[in-house]
Amino acid sequence: MAGKASREWKVFPIVKSKEEKKRTMIVGLKSDNYSREMLLRFLHKVVNPRDNVLAIHVQEPSDTFDPNTFYIHEDICKAKQVDFLVKVCNGDSYISELGYQVRVNYATILAVGCSFSGIKQSVVNDCLKELPPSCSFLVMDKSGKIVLQRQGTSQQGSIYAPFRHPLSSSSEKSYFHQQRAASQLRKSLTVPSSSTAPSMQQTDITARYNIRKAVQVSDLWAEKVSHGSLILEAKGLVRHFTFQELSLATNNFSPEMVIGVGGHSKVYRANLEDGQAVAVKILKETHFPAEDLLHEVRILSDVKHENIIQIIGYCYSKEMHAIVCNLLIGSLKQNLRQLRWNERMGVAVGVAKALEYLHHSFNPPIIHRDVKSSNILLSGTRQPQARSLLNSGLCERLIDPHLSGDYKREEMEIMISVARLCLVHSSSRRPTMEMILRLFQEPEY
Repeated sequence: MAGKASREWKVFPIVKSKEEKKRTMIVGLKSDNYSREMLLRFLHKVVNPRDNVLAIHVQEPSDTFDPNTFYIHEDICKAKQVDFLVKVCNGDSYISELGYQVRVNYATILAVGCSFSGIKQSVVNDCLKELPPSCSFLVMDKSGKIVLQRQGTSQQGSIYAPFRHPLSSSSEKSYFHQQRAASQLRKSLTVPSSSTAPSMQQTDITARYNIRKAVQVSDLWAEKVSHGSLILEAKGLVRHFTFQELSLATNNFSPEMVIGVGGHSKVYRANLEDGQAVAVKILKETHFPAEDLLHEVRILSDVKHENIIQIIGYCYSKEMHAIVCNLLIGSLKQNLRQLRWNERMGVAVGVAKALEYLHHSFNPPIIHRDVKSSNILLSGTRQPQARSLLNSGLCERLIDPHLSGDYKREEMEIMISVARLCLVHSSSRRPTMEMILRLFQEPEY
């Protein structure tokens, strides 16, 4: 099941030389998370062992880009024996700077991302004019499909020729800044029960979506959306709920049925006609393409793990957009002070298992990006049970006083060590989830 989503992504073939020569590729990055996800797909689908990948970000005013947050990409490149570098540049425009970097580095591929609505032809033409014929220009959508592949058209001979002419802000922003409209996975993690920690926690991976101000729906587009919905239901992956069904299940969305409110959603308790109790998460942003929602639902429906909550269905209608999943008793944030040390360790191990599964069982990996106590949900019956880092006064002050000293010193020491490793500034030096899981389960490791 874990590979089903990736098998649906199709790419146009890239012609390889018979000698498999080492290639240099440049990927254009923006500050948003969408660029990172596109880069993951590019590394999995296009890059070969021994290639060089240069990820270029052109700095902008009030930029939030952090080059130290690419440890997942670095891990993939290490595994594939690929040289990987993130570079932050200053330039007159995004496109002209990418063209300059292509020439300076003799790159043979330039890749950028696009939304499902595609890329403007004027932007394509501007990019091709900056690239030599020896460089292929690739446009990749969020599913990993290469939607455009063209050769550069510039006839400039020298890489030092002054070709950084200004690009109109309107043509550049019309495409590259709408990447913020791409949906991002926002999840809630939970941990299952075990013999030592009877509390069951599961991972509620739901979707948070940024907004497009307007969506024009054509008959063809609507047909594609309907087709995508039918495919999901025909495969038995998820159920499509109507607005009327969910309205009935929540007593017309009664305030008494609200069990949670977040920055991007409101969660209702719902009782379906068959008696099943579920949670309905209604997304506050409602003006994004249905294709984005269906794409995310298709990915989430492939997630099968004991630590990850299972999506039941979704609703896409003019009244609302929602995700339906099984009902849990509350978040870790709400229940943390009631949990004793054994249960807290169970939560940590379960979350590590869930993240390790998401990072290593999918191609490309599913990255959570929002792990926090309010996104770790608990279910089941809870039954409270009863190296030298702890000698530091600072470490003692980090321990929750509500534990009242009821914890195993060795386990607490491991927990503090793991936390310290995860906070290392250099992303390449932080541990993988696989390593964290081993530290929890094999203290001698």
